[in-house]
Amino acid sequence: VISITQSKNKYHLTQERFSLLGKKYLEKWIIPICYLTTENKAFTTILKSKSLTLSSKCDWIKFNYHQPGFFSVKYSPSLLSTVGSLIPTKKISHLDAAGIENDLYSLTIALQYSLYDYLNFIEKYCLDAEYPLNASISGHLGWIFRISKNTGLENNVRKTSLLFHLQQLKRIGWERK
Repeated sequence: VISITQSKNKYHLTQERFSLLGKKYLEKWIIPICYLTTENKAFTTILKSKSLTLSSKCDWIKFNYHQPGFFSVKYSPSLLSTVGSLIPTKKISHLDAAGIENDLYSLTIALQYSLYDYLNFIEKYCLDAEYPLNASISGHLGWIFRISKNTGLENNVRKTSLLFHLQQLKRIGWERK
């Protein structure tokens, strides 16, 4: 997991091993980081230690651009909102949008984001999602609905799932063309 925070004109990246069990590990890896900036320019850097700071005056940076990295990106809440807003405006590719949602889902399952964070993200930024994002969300919402049965969270998941799937049906239609 690469955790991203921002302060002024700097983006702070910190690596840690992903674990569904919440176990902490001390390993560090050399990780190539591809990212896209506000100016639609792609860059690559190498994370050689536990953390790295990038200086940038960009309004946003999408990390793991084109999804080549074998890691999840955990954005701070404000950065998650910023990159989320790129999805409906189509400022990032469908593949990158799916990467953001998939990382959010994985980190939600690992209890690093709340279920409400995930559901709100879907409702706010992903209702008009196209492939592969829509397929990913549909599968994730189905799985979350099954595991939330009889937990008190079921209605929240049902509401988001219905909202998402009804919007998808409106977008793609029901009738054969």
